[in-house]
Amino acid sequence: MTEVLHYAAFTDEGSGGNPAGVVLDARTWSDADRLALAARLGYSECAFVEPTDRPGRHRLRFFSPLDEVGFCGHATVATAVALAERDGIGSLTFETPAGPIEVETTHGADGTTATLTSVPASSVSVAPDVLAEALSALRWSSDELDPARHPAVAFGGMHHLLVFAGSRARLARLDYDVDRLKALMLGQGWTTVSLLHVERPDLVHARNPFPVGGVYEDPATGAAAAALGGWLRATGHDAAVPVTVLQGHDMGRPCRLLVDVSRPDGRTRVSGVGSRFHHVATETDLWREYVAAHPEHDGEQPPLEAFGDSMRLGDELLALVTDGPKRATADLVAQFEADGDPVPQPGDHWVVADGAGVPAVVLRTSEVRVGRLESVDDAFAWDEGEDDRTRDSWLRGHRRYFRRSCERLGLDPERVDELDVVFERFEVVWPRETA
Repeated sequence: MTEVLHYAAFTDEGSGGNPAGVVLDARTWSDADRLALAARLGYSECAFVEPTDRPGRHRLRFFSPLDEVGFCGHATVATAVALAERDGIGSLTFETPAGPIEVETTHGADGTTATLTSVPASSVSVAPDVLAEALSALRWSSDELDPARHPAVAFGGMHHLLVFAGSRARLARLDYDVDRLKALMLGQGWTTVSLLHVERPDLVHARNPFPVGGVYEDPATGAAAAALGGWLRATGHDAAVPVTVLQGHDMGRPCRLLVDVSRPDGRTRVSGVGSRFHHVATETDLWREYVAAHPEHDGEQPPLEAFGDSMRLGDELLALVTDGPKRATADLVAQFEADGDPVPQPGDHWVVADGAGVPAVVLRTSEVRVGRLESVDDAFAWDEGEDDRTRDSWLRGHRRYFRRSCERLGLDPERVDELDVVFERFEVVWPRETA
């Protein structure tokens, strides 16, 4: 089963947050697949985890809809929260293209909080001609700037231009020249332009244009918050006073980030709460629509699943359901056990998502049998609707697939024929036009 999780990072009192796609085991995902997922979801970034043989240490890469990004704070927080919910809270180390990032996760009244520690942060002045071009692209005038706080280029894993507005009202108006600002950012190596208004020393409002990532504005930017820590330290901020950054409010996605510059090694700590969405079928519009039409199923708790073990395979198999003959599927009993799910029973419902984790159809299980791989018959292979629909091609394809599953589950792939398999038939019950 492909696993694309959807998380919101830096939520503000249970709402808002910056969404990110998270794949907790992306070892089989090509760069092209990763970029395709990021483009399809349209989030500012998606995170792809590659586990290592060291507990608590993972390789982590980030992709925007347009390209790979060296470091992304909100996707780091989203990934840490996802791992904490799966493995328990504690310490993590992510090996990112920007360097190692340490993260601590804790549980609190608001949910799971992740605190990342950036690489050493810093801040330098920006050249006058570069600043002039940035202001022109932003359609800001110099007299709208905060006279007490000079623009700078700050670093906390990635470079960001920091521009300080003289009023909250100026910050609320965002109307920039996308192509012109993007060209300047690419030329200067900036990830975002961080537009800021300092309400008081411990409270900052922020907006972050992100045209180089194919996103007009980022709702919450952990990497920019880490860079802000470099500027705070360079300008003499009291290290004992953490700074709350409010971002995303102007675009209807309120986010809250906490910046701590108390570490003596120059690294910034950025904290935020993360929460998962699109993970419970009952919370999806698709299931609500089905229950509205069939109220006798209200109160059921169907799982939200996807076919296959990659985005491409998930899409292909879903298309065989919605546009083709597929009315059966098979998986290892060991996979259900590893996921903590019971073996399905006739009459059970489940919501199937596409390869990107977006809900697509509601299915109802009509028949279940458990047996060894070789026990598959011609009729089941035909009903599964894959390849040429023969038993021989079914066995070849499923041996390959289940061997990959065994590798992920820590089982011997060469003993796949000895494992129990769930053979499941189903019917499509929603949307009505697909059923």
